Amino acid sequence: MHVWEDPSRSSQTCSRCISICMVLKQMTMILSSEIIVHILSILGTPQEICKASLISSTFRDAANQQGLWEELANRRYGPRVASATKHLYHHSFKLMMQDDNRLGALPSLHGLWNSDWRHNGLNGMHYRCLITCIKWNRANHKILLYLDARGESDLRSPRKSGIWIRDPSTSATETLEQRNLPPRPNADGSYFINQLTNPFNVTKYEYISLLPKQVQGHYQGMLVLDEALFSSHGSYQFCYANPTPNFQRDYDECHLFTIESGQSLMDIFSSFSLEVDPPFDAATLGLGAPSATAVAGQRNLFGPWPECVGMTGEECTNYIRRQNPDLTIQIIPPRGCIQAYYCPSEVRFSVDKNGIVWTPPKRG
Repeated sequence: MHVWEDPSRSSQTCSRCISICMVLKQMTMILSSEIIVHILSILGTPQEICKASLISSTFRDAANQQGLWEELANRRYGPRVASATKHLYHHSFKLMMQDDNRLGALPSLHGLWNSDWRHNGLNGMHYRCLITCIKWNRANHKILLYLDARGESDLRSPRKSGIWIRDPSTSATETLEQRNLPPRPNADGSYFINQLTNPFNVTKYEYISLLPKQVQGHYQGMLVLDEALFSSHGSYQFCYANPTPNFQRDYDECHLFTIESGQSLMDIFSSFSLEVDPPFDAATLGLGAPSATAVAGQRNLFGPWPECVGMTGEECTNYIRRQNPDLTIQIIPPRGCIQAYYCPSEVRFSVDKNGIVWTPPKRG
């Protein structure tokens, strides 16, 4: 449909653009290349820089400088991610920015989402699933939910966990199902969103364990989901080991994120990370005890905490609470007795007569 445009307004816009271009061309005669590069870096996007490169040969040369694109890549993805993924683009930061680093930079959400067993007693959380990170692998069109589930030997597998959309106004839910993904979506191009009542008819999600050896009552890894499951607007909920919200659900759901009208997945994720970054502490992955200077942004959620040996009881308590604020901490005084019961949500440790921690604190 043709949209009528005021000729006088169009001519005013063109004359303004011509004036700006003439000023910029004059500026190239007095500005150094470093200043022009700085001007281009303010534009920020490859599209705008491409337009500015048409002004003159000086702007074109500045727009092709590797340092400009490296600065933009560091600003968008962070220096570590940009440096670690530049080989995917033949060490060209310009190619990386033009592709938005789909091959290496994973949009990520870091936090702590709890899905607890509804029948946990007052003594603690005997069954709990923690989601520590959500990553979006845009190259493979997958959403990765990193989870750590703990319980007793009969803890169920995360493969039949549930994800559904909840309408905040009506509380109605629609279950997301990966059945027939790929190759057959719905007729309108969307993927299956069904009102399921029988969990035995739900196909399991793909689950990849990150533990070197599987232990009963412990699952640590990632659920691999198709990004097409998150194509609708709404509030996305996760529930451990329960594929639907309506059939004898025994775990609480947790809210992952909400996609508002007009938003996409890119509007939800707040930072970028690498796929090789484990969102778990090295000790919980079975790779040895963590050092006191752990990787920035990662937390030891489940212990043990050998770095606390030598701290005072108060320092140790504050340190563990910063790692996992959901844990209850009990300090055992010298010659004190430790009660003989197991509680995964508690941390109990002993101090000597000077109030110094002398054994690594651990849960239970």
